[in-house]
Amino acid sequence: MRRRIIALTTGLVFFLGCTIILVHFYRTIDRVTRASGTRLHGIVTTAALAVDGDLHTALNECLNSKCPGYAELSSYLLKVQQSVGLDTEIYTLARSGEGTRFVVRTHTAYPVGVPYDLREEMRPVFEHGESVVTGIYEDSYGKWISAYAPILDSSGKVVALLEADFKVQRLMDELRTEINQFARLLLLFMLLAIWLAWREARKLTEPLNQLTTAVDAIALGDDTAPIPDSAPGQIGRLAHRFESMRRTIAASRKSDQLAMVGRMAASLVHDLRGPLQVISGMSELVQGEDDEQERVAVAGKIYEQSRRMESMCRDLLDFSRGEYELRPSSFRSSTLLEEVVRDLEAIAMPRRGRLAVSISSDTVVCADMDKLRRLLYNLGKNALEVTPPDGVVEFGCTTNHTTWSLHVKDEGPGIAPEMAGRLFEPFATQGKASGTGLGLAIVKRIAQAHGGSVRVESTPGNGATFIVDLPRHDPGDSESPSGQETDPASPKS
Repeated sequence: MRRRIIALTTGLVFFLGCTIILVHFYRTIDRVTRASGTRLHGIVTTAALAVDGDLHTALNECLNSKCPGYAELSSYLLKVQQSVGLDTEIYTLARSGEGTRFVVRTHTAYPVGVPYDLREEMRPVFEHGESVVTGIYEDSYGKWISAYAPILDSSGKVVALLEADFKVQRLMDELRTEINQFARLLLLFMLLAIWLAWREARKLTEPLNQLTTAVDAIALGDDTAPIPDSAPGQIGRLAHRFESMRRTIAASRKSDQLAMVGRMAASLVHDLRGPLQVISGMSELVQGEDDEQERVAVAGKIYEQSRRMESMCRDLLDFSRGEYELRPSSFRSSTLLEEVVRDLEAIAMPRRGRLAVSISSDTVVCADMDKLRRLLYNLGKNALEVTPPDGVVEFGCTTNHTTWSLHVKDEGPGIAPEMAGRLFEPFATQGKASGTGLGLAIVKRIAQAHGGSVRVESTPGNGATFIVDLPRHDPGDSESPSGQETDPASPKS
């Protein structure tokens, strides 16, 4: 913006300067032309009255400076020239065929009788006896302004014309010198204007730059960028209003953060309710169990549920930070699905729901098994909550050369079209009375952390199928956890 202001100011000064020069030039030319023409007209008109036309007719026939009366007439014209201060001579011209010729001249170095073209401006003088003033014209000797007056004989006949000239070239040279001086002044004023424009532009653009920086910072969540408090005019008012808006946004953001904390806490409590119910039931069961092996099995399930609670808390914390630390390992896809189905049986039983597993290719994959278990658990729990009693929730896995996919299919009401676009956004929920809207957002984050994606296929009224597409990795890229088989052909210990 600063450059634009400087360029605009410079261009404006240059345009005004050139306009002034041109106006001054043409006005001077016009003024001098009028003044010179008026002056020359007065000179030739007055001088022509005192010229003896009969004598001039005799001199036109003699055409010699030694002819009687030539010196007297030439001397008279020279006195007129000197008295009015003309730099050029005064002379007479008579018709000669289709042109004219010099008859009497004040400059003795120029011969008489020399032919001269008949200019169009001369015709009214010879034909009608009128006095004429020309505009600026150019010949081989330069640029001129001329005035013509008729010379009459005793019978009143036009026998010649008297001409006086003003050499415009001298005026042009003077004007050129004046314009050069004005151009130097214009350059000086342009430099001064550029400096002033730069200084004013700096005063104007620095607050704007600070304000722009503050706007960019607040867009990134930084509320500490300085805002100009002494900017002039509209920029100052804009800065004050923006500062007020920033305080409002900061207060709103803090309120939103508190609300988000509340929602996340509600989500955590909601998600922990299932494992806590399992732990509570198992704890009551283990108290009345005498079989040692059964007690160990129940204790293992309690430990497993406590680990799941810890994983839920960690996943929620990772979600709040916007990051996931993956711990990849090799495992069979069937093992993942069976464990998730076993975890969800406690939720499915009260609803009389059934869980089904469909595996088109039981292969070894490499990923963070805990994170994917959390992903499928969220999708399965959502599916059970929207599936009617006695309904079926299906878990499946398919593979190809480059990707492998997990899917969870329910028999619920499906996804409304208006929800499809923001289904995976935080706190967006549909079809669940107690939903918090973080489950699918966590699913999306986990899929993206693995370099994959999640999508949904649904027709309202016919259920929904959530599909997670993941890239395949070589199982040899990571070590298998203890107790996990890394290859179907590998021997068992």
